[in-house]
Amino acid sequence: MNSSIVIDLTNPAINPNDIDKLRIYKGADAPPQWRPLTAYGIIDITMKRKAKLKVTSRSLAQIGRSLALLGTISYAVNGMPVAGTDLRIANDAIERIDITRAAASSLDVLVDIRIINRIPPPLPPDPSGKPRILIRGTASL
Repeated sequence: MNSSIVIDLTNPAINPNDIDKLRIYKGADAPPQWRPLTAYGIIDITMKRKAKLKVTSRSLAQIGRSLALLGTISYAVNGMPVAGTDLRIANDAIERIDITRAAASSLDVLVDIRIINRIPPPLPPDPSGKPRILIRGTASL
């Protein structure tokens, strides 16, 4: 969201009227900092300035510090490597954090942030009776 936060898209707090721009990236068309995460596509939502959406989030660096890990830390989101540590993850989008050492005696650590994969409830029929096209995606398998 606004090119900086990974959120759970089933969050009902997002009012569609507050969306300014919506971009979909897949592969090399994404900004460089997002390319490692584009295996399944990215939806980048930019909110209007007046939008009053409150999202509590932490950066990858903040998550790493809170874990008090020693050594060289690398990060992934749903198993996809992330180079920068400034990417923010909404707290309520985190299902779990997996920590893996390169070897038992190694100080190299991989912190993999696993995002919740919720299946949204079905929407009621359109009152106008017109057919609708709904697109749903997921960042994990």
